Amino acid sequence: MKFGTPSPIFQLGDEYIDQAAKLSPMTATFLGIPGYDDQLDDFSLEGSKKKPALIRETLRKLADMKPQDENDRIAAAVMQERLTSELALYDS
Repeated sequence: MKFGTPSPIFQLGDEYIDQAAKLSPMTATFLGIPGYDDQLDDFSLEGSKKKPALIRETLRKLADMKPQDENDRIAAAVMQERLTSELALYDS
């Protein structure tokens, strides 16, 4: 395993988690991400459209990336599967 600067795929994963935490402070608090325990989710109609939009954008970016090694390949496959499954729930 290499240490140092994360690959673009891992950076995308980190960015997704950061953005998803902002969209759902309640989930962020549940997951132990600090800094959100005094906030609530936006349950408005407009707020409910933000998470699927983030997922679609992340999947689009992921599709444009090429794995650099086996760790990247696995990370990309896991992200693809999880995000696609979550998006299917929003779309249903």
